[in-house]
Amino acid sequence: MFPFSATDVFITFELVKNIWWPRSSPVMSKKPSRIKPEVENLSPASEIKVFSFINTLLEQHRLDTKFFKEELNNFNAGEQYIICKYCNLYFRNKGNQIYLCRWLEDQFEAYDDIGEPEAYDILDEEVTRNQLKLLNILPFYQNIALKRFRDLIRFNIPINKYLDFHKDDVIDCRIPLVYGKTEFKKQFFNIWRELYTEQQVEDFYRNSFRFTNNDPNPSLLYLDIDKRGWVDQQMFLTIDLYRNTINRQTQKKANDYNNALKAMSKLKKVYYKEYDYESIIRDSFVKIMFNAFPEVRDKYKIKLLKVPNYSKTLYFENIIKNFSINRK
Repeated sequence: MFPFSATDVFITFELVKNIWWPRSSPVMSKKPSRIKPEVENLSPASEIKVFSFINTLLEQHRLDTKFFKEELNNFNAGEQYIICKYCNLYFRNKGNQIYLCRWLEDQFEAYDDIGEPEAYDILDEEVTRNQLKLLNILPFYQNIALKRFRDLIRFNIPINKYLDFHKDDVIDCRIPLVYGKTEFKKQFFNIWRELYTEQQVEDFYRNSFRFTNNDPNPSLLYLDIDKRGWVDQQMFLTIDLYRNTINRQTQKKANDYNNALKAMSKLKKVYYKEYDYESIIRDSFVKIMFNAFPEVRDKYKIKLLKVPNYSKTLYFENIIKNFSINRK
């Protein structure tokens, strides 16, 4: 019926498409959600490293979560994702064919052969207790690692650069809590507990503010972001809370002190100096976000791939623009 076949049409379309719609560059070639990382995205050396760690976690450390958290930072994002994925497969609670169940059966027989059933009971209790803790935290670590692994693939980061790509230096910033700390902490928890656990909010609080008996050195936290607009909104509320509690009370105390100083005689003023309280600016709150949320840190790294001389100062200024109560 037609003077050309379906194959002719397809070939012609492909030629036209390649002329007028050239292939996109490898960078940004796929949406993050469409990238499905698997173990084969790692090098063979990384695969050996990953499964050796999983074996050590069980055999030598009985699924101890402290060991898991400390050692995980020695792996790149791709390795971390595969570790979390396969830990969940090996150590979950579904069916007696799961590796952990069979491993415990082997341990039971081994301890029974040497006449030490009580030792096995202790082992079983420890592993079961640690297993529940590990399975509880795995989704949190896996989500962050997945996002980062997708970025490594999406932006064609060389495999030998995987580990260095997500290395960050903590920003030495703690916002002072001088007066009204108790009320501020209570309201701070109310603001952030909607999406984070009590422990996560506690870690965020201690890592972000300077007060008596708190560790003076901040560190990098790994709070996952589900809704970026929500996080920006909550940070806006936190800034507003700080201004209406800590900032206002501290400034009032400083003004009262300085007014009293002005009323002193010149002889007494020699022994005192004016109290200069520096109001906390929004930039400080961006810095505590940088320390707390890996997504904030990662966005800057990705920006540098496109604009190598992009400064953190400009990056922070753009984040500040998003601090709005109207963002959802």
